[in-house]
Amino acid sequence: MNTKDCRIAADYYERLNWHAGVFRSTVWVIAGRPVEALDIPEKLGRRVLTLLLASNVPGPVFQAPERTGTRWVFLTGRRDQDWYSLAARLTDLDVEHIWAGSTLDLPPSQIGNEHLTWLIPPIPAVLPPFSIIARAVLEAAGMLVKSRRIEMSHPQDE
Repeated sequence: MNTKDCRIAADYYERLNWHAGVFRSTVWVIAGRPVEALDIPEKLGRRVLTLLLASNVPGPVFQAPERTGTRWVFLTGRRDQDWYSLAARLTDLDVEHIWAGSTLDLPPSQIGNEHLTWLIPPIPAVLPPFSIIARAVLEAAGMLVKSRRIEMSHPQDE
């Protein structure tokens, strides 16, 4: 554990109210308090991010190098009422839902010789709902018909 990582974990808590921990060269949170995530193959992640930016949906995204290729991790709020049906469809796309109770490594954690890096860093109070990100993934993969396209509003607003 080094002091730089401890400062970063403290910053996540102070700025974002994320209860981050540090172990060796890893900064992490336990998903579900309040952050969850979708871990997506890079190629699909690029299409998802393009859709979200075109819809003016802010949200933190980081890249995570792996032996099999880079993955993009989209942070979301806690899952909502649509989560189960959406999450079931995501598994066919090699998308992992990192949900309550799971450990979520955060930048600048080191994985092997590489570091996780923010593509879009988090800002206070801005975590898009799980269902919005999940629908964007399905739309980017061509799995939503036009009448069911993602709506960029919070479920409480509907």
